[in-house]
Amino acid sequence: MELEVGDEVIYKSGSCGISNKNPLWGGKYGNIVGRVTEIDFAWIRVNWGNGTENNYIDGDLEFYCTKKSRPNCFKCKKRLQCITQGVI
Repeated sequence: MELEVGDEVIYKSGSCGISNKNPLWGGKYGNIVGRVTEIDFAWIRVNWGNGTENNYIDGDLEFYCTKKSRPNCFKCKKRLQCITQGVI
């Protein structure tokens, strides 16, 4: 997946553990969306909606698609689901 600075993401892999700095989507810390703030070679820096931040590799994150973030999003793996639900 080609993430860019400013993209909204969710943490889905659980490979980095689960904590307030690694808020697994739907886990103990709820559904927290993060924003990519920096990409440095293989590392992706994410600022989470709960005020924390951490670094990840591409496979740890999924693009979070909303009307606000990208109305014409082609990155979202669930694009068809989003369209049928009226999200985009």
